Parts: sequence; structure tokens; C-alpha cells
Amino acid sequence: MGKWFVRVAIMLAISTALSSIGFSCGEVVLSVLYTVLGIIFSITMSLQMSFSFVDVENDEYVKRFRGQISRLRAISIVLFSIATILFVFSSSPFHTSFGPVSLDMGITSSVFIAYCLLSFGFNFRVLSQTKEEIEDAIRRSRRDER
Repeated sequence: MGKWFVRVAIMLAISTALSSIGFSCGEVVLSVLYTVLGIIFSITMSLQMSFSFVDVENDEYVKRFRGQISRLRAISIVLFSIATILFVFSSSPFHTSFGPVSLDMGITSSVFIAYCLLSFGFNFRVLSQTKEEIEDAIRRSRRDER
């Protein structure tokens, strides 16, 4: 829970800093970011759903990785859901200022979606590597049995 608090605080700090210096993010940029996020989300979910442990005989290994994939799936769904809500509300002209510090909904949405893109990209890479490791271990095991 502490990691998520720190991540959200960093995203809000970045959003506040960008908003305060007058940085603006157009609707087109936000729309493109969200579209790319949707594509990466669907690819990542497909990869998670296609994980097969049929040929893995180590029950503890299967149980551990299924739990990790399930956790990763839940996090992905939550992140994409929040990104969707922020994207929908980013069209509203929400902008608040406290003296020299300001916060803009479009910037906040863009920063969060950028974070989601990085997170999904990292998770996709880790899932791909894990799948390759499992397949390599199964191939070695079958080769050694011969």
C-alpha cells in the first residue's frame, strides 16, 4: 500500500509541476495516449490469459505464478479503469490554483496514462520473459528425458 501512495504522490507532484509552469496537453495527445493504452492493455490481458501451465509439474511453481498473474491482472484492470475515468473527466475544464501552484485535469490524466503505459510495458516484458523461461525449462526437461 505504501508503494501506491508514493506512486500517486509522485504523479500528483509531476502533474502539479507541469500545470504550474503552464504546460498544457491537448485533447488529441490525450486521446492518442488513451488509445495506445487501450491497445497495450488488451495485448497484456491476452498474454496473461494465454499463460498455460499444463506441462509444468511443479505444483508450488504453478500456484505461485498463477497468484502473481492473477494479482497482475487485477492491478491492470484497476489501472485501466482509473485511466478510463480520468480520460472521461479530462474533457471537463477542471483547473484549480492555490497561489502559484495549480492542477489541471488534462495534465493529471496524461501523467497517469503515461504511468500506466510504462507499467503495462514493464509487465508485458516480464510476462514475456517468464513465459519464455517456462517454455525453455519444459523443452530442457523433455530433452533430458530422452
